[in-house]
Amino acid sequence: MSLVDTIQTGLKRNVIPMIYDAEFTSLKQDYVSKDPNIIVNDISLFEPFHRIFLEDPSQYIETWTDIIYDDGETIKLKWPLDLNFDKDDTVVTIPRRFIYNSWPANINYGKIHKGQLLKGATISWFAEEQESQFLRRDEGRIF
Repeated sequence: MSLVDTIQTGLKRNVIPMIYDAEFTSLKQDYVSKDPNIIVNDISLFEPFHRIFLEDPSQYIETWTDIIYDDGETIKLKWPLDLNFDKDDTVVTIPRRFIYNSWPANINYGKIHKGQLLKGATISWFAEEQESQFLRRDEGRIF
């Protein structure tokens, strides 16, 4: 039951599970705090103006791409980060789907008869999915 409480608390704190489709790559060189660019191993996975995550064993941050340079490895970030990331320990995640506003809607506690009597629970939760529609910089906008 304590595991159910922990999961419920996480969902209430907006600890949002990653839903896939997502792509993964690594840094080609260390990221130093305040640098406007990251250097990655597979630039083909990136698009301008999309959410990305950088994660190492001790820290995690969300940011956005701004410009994908033609040199084949450099991406300008929308905002420079206040953290340092080591190329050997960092995973760069490029989500293709992103959920937000998740909340545990209902928890049903019960018992399961399988060999021995066990306690169990089912957590129903909802989340809304972001739909991103980006205009190119040269497209007109309708207001």
